[in-house]
Amino acid sequence: MYFERLSAAHCRRWARTGNGSGLDAAVSAARDSVRTAARGSHEAAVATSRLSIALLERFKHRTNRLDLDAAINAAREAVRMTADSEHPDAVVLQQASFALTARHALTGAKEDIDEAIEAAAAAVDATPEDSRIRTECQSILGSLYHERFSRHGTRADLDRAVEFQQLVVQAVPADHATRAAYLSNLGLALKDRYQWRGDLADLDSAIVFLAEAVDRTPLDDPDRAASLTNLALALEGRYEAAHRDEDARNAVAAAREAVSVTPLGHPAAPGRLSNLSGALNALHQVTGSADTLRQAVQVCQEAVDATPDPHADLPGRLSNLGMLLQQLADVTADPELLRRSLAANLRAVEATPDNHPDAVGRQLNLASAERSRFLRTRDPAAAEVAMRRFAAAAQSRSGPPSARIDAAVAWGELAVDGAAPETAAEAHRLALALQSDLVSYGLARDARERHLAERVGLGSDGGACEIMAGHPGRAVELIEQGRAVLWSQQLDLRQDLTALRAVAPDLADGLEKVNVELRELELAYRHGQQGYEAIVSGQAATNSGPSMHRERPVDHVRWTRDATNLAADRREALARERDEIVGKIRANPGFEDFQRPPRLETLLPAADRGPVVIVNVSRWRCDALLVHKSGVTARKLDGLTLNEAASRANAYLGVLQAAELADQAYLAVREPAGDESPREAAKRHRAAAKAVEAAYQKVDETLADLQAWMWDAIAGPVLDQLGLTGTPDGPAESWPRVWWCLTGPLTVLPVHTAGYHGRPGGRTVLDRVVSSYTPTLRALADARCDDGQRDDDTHDRLLLVDVPDLPGLVPIDNADEQKALLTAFPEQRRTVLDTSIATPVAVRAELSGHRWVHFSCHGDQHLNDPSRGGLLLRDGMLTVADITAGEFRGDFAGLSACKTAVGGVNLPDEAITLAAALHYTGYRHVIAALWSVDNQASAEVFRALYRTIATEGRLDPDMAPAALHEALRFARDRRPEWPHRWTPFIHTGP
Repeated sequence: MYFERLSAAHCRRWARTGNGSGLDAAVSAARDSVRTAARGSHEAAVATSRLSIALLERFKHRTNRLDLDAAINAAREAVRMTADSEHPDAVVLQQASFALTARHALTGAKEDIDEAIEAAAAAVDATPEDSRIRTECQSILGSLYHERFSRHGTRADLDRAVEFQQLVVQAVPADHATRAAYLSNLGLALKDRYQWRGDLADLDSAIVFLAEAVDRTPLDDPDRAASLTNLALALEGRYEAAHRDEDARNAVAAAREAVSVTPLGHPAAPGRLSNLSGALNALHQVTGSADTLRQAVQVCQEAVDATPDPHADLPGRLSNLGMLLQQLADVTADPELLRRSLAANLRAVEATPDNHPDAVGRQLNLASAERSRFLRTRDPAAAEVAMRRFAAAAQSRSGPPSARIDAAVAWGELAVDGAAPETAAEAHRLALALQSDLVSYGLARDARERHLAERVGLGSDGGACEIMAGHPGRAVELIEQGRAVLWSQQLDLRQDLTALRAVAPDLADGLEKVNVELRELELAYRHGQQGYEAIVSGQAATNSGPSMHRERPVDHVRWTRDATNLAADRREALARERDEIVGKIRANPGFEDFQRPPRLETLLPAADRGPVVIVNVSRWRCDALLVHKSGVTARKLDGLTLNEAASRANAYLGVLQAAELADQAYLAVREPAGDESPREAAKRHRAAAKAVEAAYQKVDETLADLQAWMWDAIAGPVLDQLGLTGTPDGPAESWPRVWWCLTGPLTVLPVHTAGYHGRPGGRTVLDRVVSSYTPTLRALADARCDDGQRDDDTHDRLLLVDVPDLPGLVPIDNADEQKALLTAFPEQRRTVLDTSIATPVAVRAELSGHRWVHFSCHGDQHLNDPSRGGLLLRDGMLTVADITAGEFRGDFAGLSACKTAVGGVNLPDEAITLAAALHYTGYRHVIAALWSVDNQASAEVFRALYRTIATEGRLDPDMAPAALHEALRFARDRRPEWPHRWTPFIHTGP
């Protein structure tokens, strides 16, 4: 016992001071302990384990491989000596896992980490429930799962790591001395899960826990440096994701402190230097300082120089160094820096196994350096090398999908630059295939939206490559795959499984069960914490848990009992289960393409009543893809560019916003302010009225110019190509139909009113065709399939939501007239929800029982967060997200409300609008508005519409497109100089 204690004392001195002079004495004392213990006794096993500890600590100090191997042999012997015991010694098993993990860190040999996990799992099993030692063993096991994921990329290991660390944090009292270390372990696991899944909630939680770990660790505690460096990594990651400048600065501060308290020669010093270099690089991105970037390079070089070769961490540090050198070379144009970057990156890639989870990132860094060489030299051979590197990274089976997509996009860009469209198309096909993994059902809606926003235009760029390669049909498939991704997921969750149930009923039942629960979780997500509490059975959220956005938690962290995070874990599990079920379904004959991106032959029927015009806007070229039921042709649009489309869209949105602000200012001066005299009030009122008049004059001027440009650049060439060159005779229902499917910045523009209005010659879309819109071909085809599937009249009822007057908003004029038109319906066929009862909950409840619905109320849209847009009702807003959670069987929705057909600027191809939400959730025909509309104009349009489609107490929705067309032409002919009054109304549907 004496020798054991002496050995332990020497080891503790080394751990606290970094002074390893006593480690020889520690090993010697441990050997004496083994020598003096009774052979075969439990005391001998413990002494042998103590020898393993001393040898391992000496290895950490001197890096002598013989010490490490001897430590493992001693640990294995100690385990063998206790193997037959009725109660195996958990501490002995722990030490075996530590020694094996150390060798795995040195060599990367998977068999070592596998054996370490076996020993750690046995240690957990060897401890009583609810014991302190069991909690410690669970933490060790979680850390080992994390380590195996980090080195070998087994995704399930990362989830196990998070699960075990959650259990540990939940079990440890708030005031326990070990809590800081456990919080750090959990934070690190969550940080890495964020890097793989991309769910920012994981990273926010990681920072909360890591910050608390730092706060709980005394300044002189050797573990403080580890907590600081982990916190720095998480802050750096959040800077890269959310670009919060303070995160970069805080990351540098934490990383610097970690380095400053780490003794020279300490085994962890190289890693902490490497982390500091990453934080400095983040700070460089904030400040643009070349000196900060040079400092990052210098620190990273020190980290590489201090890392033994070979060492499992060396490739990662070399890759970081190569990346930083490339950045500095790009800033300074120094060819020597680029040469060093290529050399470091090549060493990193050559030393990294193909199945390593960081292999893709290291290949990306090398490929980026090769691309820099090409851009500097324009040597085609250099471009070819860079393309091969990017292709290898994209096609790798390891690594997160985000990195592989980035590699595929870069591969495609170089292929376009090298006039290799077939290769460029191949790269984009791969990128879009990987996108489904990136935005999987396992992520919350906002995380999926963020991923899509970071890769806007991916489908359009892929389509452009296919067109360049001469494959317009494939272009349609790629554009379709890249558009309305979130809506497609919603459709898949609601897919009719009748055909599958006839072949594989168990799989159909399993998929339906998972789909239902995923939909419930999505609805709960939109209602926040309370919604999750209702979903997560047997778990109640506690008020003691931290907010996901707080930087410092309260004392009693109960994160694992927080319903929000339990729901996130459940969502991830359901997504994995769903993937497994879908894989089994595809193994059945006839279901090989089940819920895969649709093939062209399944999309062409959408054009059986007229052409669908996909206007594809890419940075490389712009085209109209004319989809007929017999095939696809492409028409290059030479007058259209992505930059011009974006500029026009921005100008258009700008004048509309200015007009809306003028309206709001006018509303604010309707009443006298304070002691203001009536004369002064009247003066302000006149000034505000003039401002409104001027704002709308600017809107009309901008619209007229925009309509002319849209005709010349888009609609004119398209209609000429289609042979639609004149004004048809007869009523609108006999006119040719065209469905517009717009991409990129065009999605906010009124292409259906393109032309030279008020001039002879009929050079306008309104004078040649009846226009409709569709988010995707799939949506149009699905709406067509529903044509004959509504035979019963159980729900042939009209819902009128009438909320014309809310505090702080301009009352809707003529709302009574719209109401009178619709209340002519037989009483037994209509439901009226007025201001007194029209709450969001009440409206959602009534939608499912009504085939027709008309909203007469105010609408609003959040251009940066379109899911929050919707209709203003009593007690709140009926949002796009609220509608998305529903499932209806409607025929017609009329939205006499503002901005119900305008989507977001960050996700233009996702069609996140109230009109699209109603359409995708079951309403075949939707009439809506692109912006804040004049109340009188809206009343006139809907009056004309309903006089045509409402007869004998029923609506004929199939007449809606032609009826709207005639109403718009009539309004246009009356006042062509006021396009803001007749332009915004659109029809979506078949």
